[in-house]
Amino acid sequence: MKIKRMETIRYSPERKLMRRNLLLCLLAGSLLTGIVVSGAVSSLGDAAHTQTFDFLITGGRIVDGTGAPWFSGDLGIVGDRIVAVGNLSRVTARTRID
Repeated sequence: MKIKRMETIRYSPERKLMRRNLLLCLLAGSLLTGIVVSGAVSSLGDAAHTQTFDFLITGGRIVDGTGAPWFSGDLGIVGDRIVAVGNLSRVTARTRID
């Protein structure tokens, strides 16, 4: 029985750059979901109903990184931080992204 030798795949510099950027995006997404899971992000509470956000991203698929299935929800952002996750349909924001 002969063992077939596998060929080495050589990627072009452009493809390597695309692959690196994709991996960086995945890493950044993993870190963001890790922040959500760790509790650094406050859950939707009474304060979130009265707060005005800089950005409100609505109707997104939220993945928490634990292996649990995604859920539909909204993100409230103030400055450079996510401050609320959940159903934020009744809050106000300077910029709303659907």
